[in-house]
Amino acid sequence: MSDRELGRILDFLAVVDAPAIDERRPWSRGTVFLTPTLPKVWDANYLSLERFDDLDAGAIDAEATEVGTASGLAHTAVVVADERVGAKLARTLGRLGYETTRFAVMTLRSVPEAPAVEVELVDGAEVAASRRELTLESFPGDEELADQLAELDRRLATIPSRWFAVREDGQILARAWLRADGHIAQVEDVATTPTARGRGLARAVVSTAAAVAAEEAHDLTFVIADADETTPALYRKVGFEPLAITYRFVKSLA
Repeated sequence: MSDRELGRILDFLAVVDAPAIDERRPWSRGTVFLTPTLPKVWDANYLSLERFDDLDAGAIDAEATEVGTASGLAHTAVVVADERVGAKLARTLGRLGYETTRFAVMTLRSVPEAPAVEVELVDGAEVAASRRELTLESFPGDEELADQLAELDRRLATIPSRWFAVREDGQILARAWLRADGHIAQVEDVATTPTARGRGLARAVVSTAAAVAAEEAHDLTFVIADADETTPALYRKVGFEPLAITYRFVKSLA
């Protein structure tokens, strides 16, 4: 069942992320997703590794570097949805200068209780300032990246989605994005402004988004979190359980 669920999740992401991608084409081991108009955005520029018969890290790096350089990207990235293959490549690609991120794909197994704080339904324009603030917290001074992520948001605005937020004194303190197609739902882009952390606000917006997905009878609701940070623990408290681990390998081309 887990392989089938993961396959459905990957198919869902391919569809809902399609408006952000400039070009999709094959490479020797899978599919390349390229968006030279957003050269700093990792999620819009990567090589998906889908064939595992030849895991020569040097050859993978050479092709990934050629693709990224020819497209004028700031980085090259390889994404692997198979945990066993990803763990093996983490050792070899790491020696070639790639940073490894492990992602926990988690699925909703029980409906969360209503939060103790008020959560509002808001639109994308209302969370734009919060998203920019948190981008610049993670990448200080990179206004170009913040601009490109704002353009990414504009492209993805065509997807049926809703934002849930906690607001105080007119300021959005925490938010979560719910993307859904009537069968599958994703809770995405969960964040809390630095001054409001530690108050359980992220849990409140995630609980609300997950409960709405369940009420609307989506048969599969998922979230993707950095497996090596504390966020998977938050999602466990809300009712999500681990399904799979995926990998992303990124190397700077600067």
